[in-house]
Amino acid sequence: MIGKYERLSISDGDLDGRDENNSIEHQRSLIDEFLASKAEFRGIEAEEYVDDGYSGKNFDRPGFRKMMESVKSGRIDTIIVKDFTRFGRENTEVGKYLEQIFPVLGIRFIAINNNYDSSAYYSESAQGMDETVSSLVSTFHRRDVGKRLHTANEEKWKQGYSTSGSAPFGYLQDPERKGRYVLDPPAAEIVRKIFDLALEGCTTSQIAHRLNEEKVPIASEYNRIYGIQGKERQYSLTPDKIWNAGKVWKILTTYEYTGAIVLGKSRVIVPGRTVIRKNAPRDQYVTENAHEAIVTHEEFERAQGVIQYRTKGEYLGKKDFPLRSKIRCGHCHRVMAHDLGAAEPVVWCRDGREMPQYSNCPSGQYSIRLIEKQVFQALREWLELLVCLKEMVGAEPSGGSEQLKDSLSPELMQLLTLAPDLLREKALTKEAVKLTIDRVYVHGENMKRLKGNVEVRFRFEKEIATRFQ
Repeated sequence: MIGKYERLSISDGDLDGRDENNSIEHQRSLIDEFLASKAEFRGIEAEEYVDDGYSGKNFDRPGFRKMMESVKSGRIDTIIVKDFTRFGRENTEVGKYLEQIFPVLGIRFIAINNNYDSSAYYSESAQGMDETVSSLVSTFHRRDVGKRLHTANEEKWKQGYSTSGSAPFGYLQDPERKGRYVLDPPAAEIVRKIFDLALEGCTTSQIAHRLNEEKVPIASEYNRIYGIQGKERQYSLTPDKIWNAGKVWKILTTYEYTGAIVLGKSRVIVPGRTVIRKNAPRDQYVTENAHEAIVTHEEFERAQGVIQYRTKGEYLGKKDFPLRSKIRCGHCHRVMAHDLGAAEPVVWCRDGREMPQYSNCPSGQYSIRLIEKQVFQALREWLELLVCLKEMVGAEPSGGSEQLKDSLSPELMQLLTLAPDLLREKALTKEAVKLTIDRVYVHGENMKRLKGNVEVRFRFEKEIATRFQ
């Protein structure tokens, strides 16, 4: 018999209210789809063991205890989990089960998203087993190191010393006092100019126009030209190096220009992952008079008063739509802004619309309805391909089909399973977009002649191209 084990704990950061990937329902669905995709498991009975609301930091969980009783009684000989973290979060104990307890009891252990199957490693090579367990231990070790590093960093932040390797635009790392800043005069002059224009009453867009007109380099381009390791160092994100309202707004809202150092602006929700949240001002570490100021506190506050604030809801629209955050400008590749409150909901490129004389991005607006129509057609063709691939993978068991099936990632196998249901949808849905589409590029100027100007990039394109040449 197979034991399906699922676990969820809010205290461990498994679910932050938005990410459903660790929900019990998702784990159950992933395991069931995995079992259905493997011929060797067909017809074998499976029993589910669930710990909903129990931390993975210890193994004192009712579902886990019940599963281990079934193991000891010989009722189950295989345990399947979504990934190692669902089984447990303490590396020492997890390693003990994988290396000592389960091998002695003859238990096969499978962690789907980690591509780990103990039977493969036991039968093929002990070295493979060692490498996998070592990788698991390393993962937990990195998380432990991350916690300790954050604690050490906090102590430095409290004393007003940065632990970053870069300084805000306008400053450089102080070579004599590690963790402090010194002025970078040419860049500081640009910052000062932006504040002066704001104090004269110019809006962020007007300031951006002025800077572009005078050919003032943006922060990332300035850092590239002078070889500075600054925070703004992503030089190749957009082909047009121009100022816009957003870049000006960022300068005007950077409190460090008053001479203060601000640290701990964001936090990692779960050590070892990339889930990051912004800290509230009360949770940040602020040290006044840490370096030479570019503007006074009074000037900084006055500049805030002339900024034209727009809330995210007012600027982008309060409603949602399936392709939200997926539609990008075909020239600069940035996510397009959208307005769902207009008679004809539209998207547009910010640079192309705000700075048409300086940007090569299209300045027009595009109909969301027409984009969705083309994307839906492209999606149907993609899903038809996936259905064909599913039939190939699910063909009569043979050496070739089994080898092909085993070479596919669990995520792609899950999508192949869902493809027939998604193909039956009559309109574009957020679920289908999330599962299948990476991004959508829009090219050209005319919103009413979009045919041929919408480019859809699907998930798993490279994997499919590699496996099904």
